[in-house]
Amino acid sequence: MVGPAHPAAVFVNEGAGSARGDRARRAVELVRALLDADLFVTATRIPSELERWLRERASDYRTIVIAGGDGSLGVAYNVFAGRDVTLGYIPAGFGNATAHLLRLPSDPERLASLISDGDARPVDLVAIDGHLALFAGIGWDALVAHRYAQAGARGLPGWTRAVAQSVPDLLRRHSVRVDADGQTVFQGPMELLVASTTPFYGRGLRVNPGASPDAGRLTIRIYQ
Repeated sequence: MVGPAHPAAVFVNEGAGSARGDRARRAVELVRALLDADLFVTATRIPSELERWLRERASDYRTIVIAGGDGSLGVAYNVFAGRDVTLGYIPAGFGNATAHLLRLPSDPERLASLISDGDARPVDLVAIDGHLALFAGIGWDALVAHRYAQAGARGLPGWTRAVAQSVPDLLRRHSVRVDADGQTVFQGPMELLVASTTPFYGRGLRVNPGASPDAGRLTIRIYQ
């Protein structure tokens, strides 16, 4: 097998929910072998720590594979923005919204083959105050996500607790005005607003039908 044209590296964040699981470890092992890639491993749930760790180690690589959750991948978007880098992804988190978006196979062998074949696709991102992401939201779901993160992002049990704590907030809808493209598109009580280039939130929840990662536009959906 001919090696990659540019140096490759696999960055594993074992702070993600299932990064230590057999499936993720097998995918990392296969991708590393197929790309003849260097391997770096950390374990953190703090985005700023992960960003600093990536920046210190990734400058010499043109192919970067992230093994972690949507949070780890989101940090990588911002670290490598503007660089000529191809970014690969091994889903190993709790939500794995990007795995649903890209229809990534769960089988390690198939996933490794897809990554090594270089099946690269452009993906549009949302920019908020200089920060890049696939989606952003305000309202009830953002409150749940904040409580989940503050409690240490502990997988399904942590998410269940955050939802339970936030049930009373469902009764506290805010009155808002939403402007888009120079005009008011909504005014009234709102439970949740999502702005995204993907229809999916974590776990494959289709929260913004019609959004697309390669349409060149941002889609906003408001839940009253």
